[in-house]
Amino acid sequence: MTDCPNPKSNPKVLDKPSHCLQKDRRKATMPMANRDTYKYELRRGNKVVYVGITNDLERRETEHRNDGMDFTSISKIGNITTRDAAEAWEADRIATYKDNHHGERPEYNQNDSGK
Repeated sequence: MTDCPNPKSNPKVLDKPSHCLQKDRRKATMPMANRDTYKYELRRGNKVVYVGITNDLERRETEHRNDGMDFTSISKIGNITTRDAAEAWEADRIATYKDNHHGERPEYNQNDSGK
């Protein structure tokens, strides 16, 4: 089989050979990673006291309250996403917080990765 032409790189290519269409169909049916993880922040007033991720926001809020964390609100941040993307966001959000708060993490985050 020959390589599949790319219509973007060659505007004269209008139709793809049938074996190229089959490749496109296979790509379309490959499973996507599960988007099952919420990103969230706990606040006391307007101060962020915790940055976290979870697959069950209500359960996690209850756990934090039962652990004695003092906060007034929980905010879902952005859309539900993959676990890997959420973990990357969490570490980045803690790093950004530290950059803006003289190297200090949010009050209840115990490390820089969130784990």
